[in-house]
Parts: sequence; structure tokens; C-alpha cells
Amino acid sequence: MRNKISELSSINAVGSFSTGEAVTITVYDMSDSSVVALNSNVCSEIATTGKYKWNFSNITTPPTSIKQYLYIMTNGVSTISEVEVFGGWTESIVGATIPADTCKITVNIFNPNDSIVDQNDYYNEIYKSTAKIKDSFYDSDSIKNFSVKEYAPRGADLNGEIFWIFPQGATVQFEIPLINLTKEVVIPATATANLNDIAAV
Repeated sequence: MRNKISELSSINAVGSFSTGEAVTITVYDMSDSSVVALNSNVCSEIATTGKYKWNFSNITTPPTSIKQYLYIMTNGVSTISEVEVFGGWTESIVGATIPADTCKITVNIFNPNDSIVDQNDYYNEIYKSTAKIKDSFYDSDSIKNFSVKEYAPRGADLNGEIFWIFPQGATVQFEIPLINLTKEVVIPATATANLNDIAAV
């Protein structure tokens, strides 16, 4: 599961042991297997359920970029382990989030208030628009590599704007039939950019 930095205070690692035990936790940074500094490593029992929790806000230095952590709880005899992922987010959009090292590319395909444009055409044209990343590229949003394939827009709004989210520095070929735009661009090192602006450069 991946979470915002601001959500750290509401997220707990949970493990099952016998009630009344002394349980502690060790957290590892998966990128280099280092032990993460903690303000407290003590896990507290939830009532007398035998379930123990530890809050991720106890990480001494919160991550400012995507981090994958392995946590291991122990009672000194047995262990419980799990993996959590946190990232440094810059903004939220239509239920999605944008990591700091990606860019939201927007383009207005037309104004749906224009009487010449049929509203149904707008929704039909959205998914005729595609973007193809030119090379394999790491995607920090899904923690996977982009493959060389076509991507439909991630979303749209009623003002005629559609958008994609790509890693900064990736080379992407955009095909948007309704505005007769075919353009290969390098995704800029900004959180947001308008395709019309960067395609004109």
C-alpha cells in the first residue's frame, strides 16, 4: 500500500502475538537494507486482543521521496513482517496523486460549451487520444517500469481538458486527433505542464 506523508500519523503496523507481551519493531529501508532511525520502537497492544500496533510517524526522518520499508515486529521469540510504501506527494487530482518526480500533462481538446461541438463527441474523442512512452522508463507512481505502449488519458474534466501523468524526463509521443496534434516531447521537470505549451517549443 502506498500513502501520503501526511497520512503517516494515521497508519499503524500491526502484528499478532499473545496478550501481555513486550513487542518491539525494527524498520528497514528496502533501497539499501539500512535500519531506519525511530523515535520509538515499542509496540502497544490494542486492548487485550493480542494485536500490537506501531505508528509510522515514529520514523525519525519522514521520507520526502518514495520509500519502501520492511518492518519486523518481534516478541523476542517469533516475528511478524510486512512491507509499506510512502512517497513525497506534491498534489492531489481527481482521486489520484502525483509523486514529486512526475508531471501532470494537460491539454484542452475543445471547449464543450461551444455550440458547434457535440457533448458526446467529447467523451468519444477522449480515448482516441493516446500517448506512447518512447523508451522503458521507471514509473514511481506504480513503482514499476513503463513499457513502450499507448496510454489513454488518466482523466478528463467538463472544461474539455484531458491529462496524463508521466515521469519527468521521459520522451513521449502524443496523438490527439481532434486537435490534429502529433508531437514527441520530453516531459519537463515540473509538477504540471500544458501540452500545447511544451509542444510548441
